[in-house]
Amino acid sequence: MKRTVIQRGRQLFSAVISASMLLTGVMVGTISAQEQTPKDGADGLMVGVGMEVITPTSDMYPTTWGSGNRGFTFIGAVEDIYVRVIAVSNAGENASPENTSLILSFETGKGPYPAEFIETLSSETGVPKAQVFWSTTHMHSAPEITTADWADGLDIEIRTDDPANTLADLAAKNKAKWGAMVKKQMVAAAETAIASMVPAEVSLGTTNSYINVNRDTKYSNNLVQNPYDPLGDLIPGTLEGYNGEGFSDKTLSVVEFRERTGDKEPIAFIVHYAMHNTLLYANDYFNPDYNEAHGVRIAEESDIEEGIYDTEQIKNTVLSTKLEKNVAYCEPYEKNYRSIDALDAAENKDGLTSANAAVHPDIAGLVSQYVEKKYPGAVALWMSGAAGDQNPVLRNTFNFESPYTDSVLEIPVNGGMIETATYYAAIQFEDVQRAIAQIEKENDFVSDTPISFAWGRSEVAPIDELYYEKDKKTGEFLEPTEYPMVQLFMTVMRLGDITFAGVPHELYNAIGVAVRDETVCGDAPTENTLVVNHCWTHAEEDSYRSYYPDDVAISNNSHRWGKAVKYPSGVINDAFKDLLSGLWEQATAAE
Repeated sequence: MKRTVIQRGRQLFSAVISASMLLTGVMVGTISAQEQTPKDGADGLMVGVGMEVITPTSDMYPTTWGSGNRGFTFIGAVEDIYVRVIAVSNAGENASPENTSLILSFETGKGPYPAEFIETLSSETGVPKAQVFWSTTHMHSAPEITTADWADGLDIEIRTDDPANTLADLAAKNKAKWGAMVKKQMVAAAETAIASMVPAEVSLGTTNSYINVNRDTKYSNNLVQNPYDPLGDLIPGTLEGYNGEGFSDKTLSVVEFRERTGDKEPIAFIVHYAMHNTLLYANDYFNPDYNEAHGVRIAEESDIEEGIYDTEQIKNTVLSTKLEKNVAYCEPYEKNYRSIDALDAAENKDGLTSANAAVHPDIAGLVSQYVEKKYPGAVALWMSGAAGDQNPVLRNTFNFESPYTDSVLEIPVNGGMIETATYYAAIQFEDVQRAIAQIEKENDFVSDTPISFAWGRSEVAPIDELYYEKDKKTGEFLEPTEYPMVQLFMTVMRLGDITFAGVPHELYNAIGVAVRDETVCGDAPTENTLVVNHCWTHAEEDSYRSYYPDDVAISNNSHRWGKAVKYPSGVINDAFKDLLSGLWEQATAAE
């Protein structure tokens, strides 16, 4: 047996865990719910909302998606993106920033670097950092800011004064300007949410939505390094594609907050679904051919030189950096398809990739907008479930085996992708409506909802093999090393009998479903447990740990397992279930 020390406040106690689970680690904190319990006759749940636009303004282009200058370059926007905030307290008329919790959702890839942004959020609003649930819709059609953007550290306001000697420098500086704006808008949305809190009640409903699909697809011609025999022959592995036979949970969950008195108008919704919100990944919306067909004018280089940045509608006139596209065509039959190898190798002299991408909130953002239009004054957050291997049924780029050659290709659809995102969002909006109808017809609303947090980490042993990393310049294998211990992080937020289990990782769908369905969280039904990917956890400032594939993906040599953490089959589900169970008990004890 292995023993794990769990820390709660200043009191230490031991938890015995089966050694077969290969689980070790430390639970590192809780926030008590006692201060959020009604006092002096005050009455229960209070809820307020706020949202602000975080679309890059015209002076923030070009800017990039991805860490540093990785990814592709945005030169305009066709739809606004937002930060949304729900403020909750169970202190009734005694609600104050000190006993309020904030639930945030950013329409970006990964949530803006939490160590810096949450510090600002807490200092400006008075809400303790420990009472923040930090999530993102995880889209690839907007900039994102992580610790990888600037190797010597982050300080957004200072970065806005960085010199811009190349287009890559300019893109980095523009991203810093965008980040400074996002920080201000985040605080504004949170302050609005806190100031607008009213007596409320909450309930949860579920239905199914059929716009996701398993994306781990095995191709016989896709040969990759064998993690168990790195110096041996290459073996088949998976790429992103369409795997209709793969595991794919269709559950759509909706949390509804509504006014407790009067007409009981909706205040806020949380839409939870397991899908990469990345239909518009690597979109080519501002491609000249597309623009000509759709009447979009790209500004000339002279416009940039003359400082003509402001436009009445950025969707009709955008800045162009005149960069060459990094698209390699496969003649003669694959004229419209991009070679994966060519894409990986492509980089122009300025260090930026394809410069035609448009900012857009993708499916999730459109779903939120449709719900908010249906219920004026309400705010709808969209959260990603365990979607590490889940894509939209159709995405702008995906892999497939060529019908003409033996190669595996990546096709950029481009034309009609924004319309396709609109179509899928309309489908899911109807699904959300169905869940809301179920809530209001069949489910009980509650107004006494103790709120508490617990966060922690644990470890599992890696595969018992040596790690052979290649030198990026020479392609030669470096000296082998042992794989490191695999870190697991989680933040649990209890809102009455609803449990949010947030992880900073990208859990595969089957893991999330196992954690939801096989972890006992009091008397609440399992559907009341929402596993949320892309959440910052209080256990570590920058705890993103990439993909966590399931056992099937490991056996299929998933491309994500090949690039991410390495653990043997049969351990990861139990490790995350035990982590949730321990943290849930810890949060419950704090109440």
